[in-house]
Amino acid sequence: MMTTNLLDALPDFSNFEYQVAIAPAGSQLDASWSKLRECERRLEMYRWFEKQNDPAKAQHRFLIYDSVSAFLLTFEATLQILQSQLTNLSTTISGKNNFGNWLCKQPQYDVIFRGLRSLRHLEAHVEPVQKPSEIKAVFPSSSVSRTYKLPRLDRVILGKLKHSPLKNADMGNWNNLVANRNVTDIFTEGLQKLKEILEAVETLI
Repeated sequence: MMTTNLLDALPDFSNFEYQVAIAPAGSQLDASWSKLRECERRLEMYRWFEKQNDPAKAQHRFLIYDSVSAFLLTFEATLQILQSQLTNLSTTISGKNNFGNWLCKQPQYDVIFRGLRSLRHLEAHVEPVQKPSEIKAVFPSSSVSRTYKLPRLDRVILGKLKHSPLKNADMGNWNNLVANRNVTDIFTEGLQKLKEILEAVETLI
């Protein structure tokens, strides 16, 4: 009797077509682009888990929460690998402080970018932050829809970090953002901004 492999129901990542993490020809940052591709796969996996989850029961919500954490980890890891690669290259932004100062001045390093980094730092060094969802009735079909959100943050939780990319002055913008946009939208925009950071670094090598 043939047994069906449940993994075959997952997205086919062996033949995944990347829409964002596409390195320029002649890139010298192969490891960074490889990690960015992983980040894009994490986003696709999150989308898949959310699509498969029953919005009324949310019975697989922990898979969704774990896939959020996986994306945040890979997002931050891409930056760390990029910084590490730069130590072996002669550029004006090589070195931890130089890279950090340069990054903070980039237009992509906005409240979304800083917020995603802060969420990762909280999960890695402080405590998991509750990830809420919003459920609504859908008429006339008598069904429900569920929207997953990233968490609101406040001064108390950020104060537990030795260094938070997101500052107290950003709280209003961040909390408004997560109240009005879902996880997929914010992750998608964050991924695009991270790609643009890699592209900008390529021009400095």
